Amino acid sequence: MNQLAPEGWENSPYYRLQHPTVEQLYQESTDFHKSINQLLKESEPPPTREEIEADYEERPCYPRDELLQLLGECVWNIFSNNHSVIGQEGEEYNLGSFRGSGRFIAEFINQQYPFERIVYDYLDFYCAGWAHHDRADLTPVYALFFQRLRERSCDWVYSFPRTYLVDLSQKEEEAGNDIEEYNPEEAMRRDMERRERHKEVEDFRRELDEGNEEAKEKAKYEPPPEIIRAYRQVYKKWPEGWIF
Repeated sequence: MNQLAPEGWENSPYYRLQHPTVEQLYQESTDFHKSINQLLKESEPPPTREEIEADYEERPCYPRDELLQLLGECVWNIFSNNHSVIGQEGEEYNLGSFRGSGRFIAEFINQQYPFERIVYDYLDFYCAGWAHHDRADLTPVYALFFQRLRERSCDWVYSFPRTYLVDLSQKEEEAGNDIEEYNPEEAMRRDMERRERHKEVEDFRRELDEGNEEAKEKAKYEPPPEIIRAYRQVYKKWPEGWIF
């Protein structure tokens, strides 16, 4: 707390992570609706600033809990999210799956800081990359962790975010075949449907791959994210896996 918020949590930029202004909420709502409209090819209007302001209610501040929430989310972003922390002998420090990492962090905080107000769950940290971290510059927070990793001769390997598609239709088809009697006409119909569905899946997967490559190419010409800037600040180099 003294390192990140020496003038008090309420006076630090991290206060806005859980206490956004009306203007921040309005901008986030506008951006979210724009993305959804582009994805669904719709033109639904976002809430107006007046509507956002009418629903706005200032939440009470709990500095200690909000700091722990932030630290846990940043730990998840360093050790999980497909990134890797590597030890001096090349060993990887892995906290488990995305959900397993969230559970590990939650259990650690609950044991080390047994405050009565909050008992954390894996969902508090699971997929923390989606948290509202753009409300504040988290470079100093990530740098705090990277400094401690560097002191322990650990390094970090970055994985560029990408979207994957999992096709579960084959398992559904196999389950259906186990309980239904064979019917030639039904089998032909299902085969045609399966071919069409597989084609749609492959087309969508190809679109995702193209989108991932476009995002990676675009990132080359944009400022690096906070976690990358923090790593370079501490290690004086770009992390392995980052696009140059």
